Amino acid sequence: MTTKRWGSPAFVAAGAAALLLAAAPAVQAQPAAAPHPGPFGEIAKCFRILGLTDAQKGDIRAVFEAAKPEAEALHAAFEADRAAMKAALEKTPPDPCEVGAAALKLKGDREARRALFEKVRTGVLAVLTPAQQAKLAGCLEAPKDVPPPGESSEPEE
Repeated sequence: MTTKRWGSPAFVAAGAAALLLAAAPAVQAQPAAAPHPGPFGEIAKCFRILGLTDAQKGDIRAVFEAAKPEAEALHAAFEADRAAMKAALEKTPPDPCEVGAAALKLKGDREARRALFEKVRTGVLAVLTPAQQAKLAGCLEAPKDVPPPGESSEPEE
């Protein structure tokens, strides 16, 4: 390291330490991640715009509860397969057969999760009126980064 360009090594180390200390509060001040919405969060986020009756809410809750054990099992399998994929990719050198098998497992997991989502969606649609079904379809087809109608993306003060 040249001392003419940067000064003494102690000065450089002190400057780096000062930068790290100054940045620490900014890193700690970041908001915590939102809690996981659950396995059916994509559908549930749209419920507030549907005007559900108490009977409909109970019926939908029953659909969710019936599918919950399968959703939890699929989630656990997906997480295990994702960890296996990561481990296969981190090997030096990665075994193409192992990586390919892990990728196929993840694809199967995603397809099973999608089939469960469709099963739950069908169960929910059976409870809704045609007008509510149209609202739900519009909400589910909306871009993912846009909040559902009636939900502001601005923080409330």
